Amino acid sequence: MATNRAEIAKVIEKALADKGIATIPDGDKFVLVVPQTEVAKVKPRSTEIKAPPSNLRERELIPAGTVNFPNANLSDVVRIYAELADRKLDGSESPYLGGPQIVFKSQTALSKEEILYALDTLFEWRGFRLVPGDGNSLKAVALLGK
Repeated sequence: MATNRAEIAKVIEKALADKGIATIPDGDKFVLVVPQTEVAKVKPRSTEIKAPPSNLRERELIPAGTVNFPNANLSDVVRIYAELADRKLDGSESPYLGGPQIVFKSQTALSKEEILYALDTLFEWRGFRLVPGDGNSLKAVALLGK
C-alpha cells in the first residue's frame, strides 16, 4: 500500500497507464495528462514561464484550489483568462470557443503567469491560441495543423 505522495503518484500513474493515459512531468508544478496516442505531440514548456520578482512572489500567489473549473464552458474560461492577462476579448465570436468543457483545478499555489500558462496549454490542445489583437484586446486564432 502507498504511504507517501511519491508512492501514491506512482500508483495513480500506473492505473492511468493501464487505461492508455500518460502522465508527462512539466516542471515542478505541472503534470500533463494525455492519451498515450498524443504523447509525441505534447511539448512541455513550463520553463518558459517568467517568474515575478522575488519581493512580489509570495504576495502574488493564488492559493491552491482557487482556480477550479470542474466543468466550465470554454468561452467563460477565455473571459477569465483575458481578465488575468489584464486584457479584453476582441468581441468577435470565435468558432474555437465552443466544444467540450474545460476541467482544471490548481493543486498548488500558482502565480498569474503559471495559471495563464496552464490555460494556454489547454487552449492549444483545443487547436487555438489567444493572441494580442487591436489595442488591449485578445483574439482567438487557429493553430496550424490542428
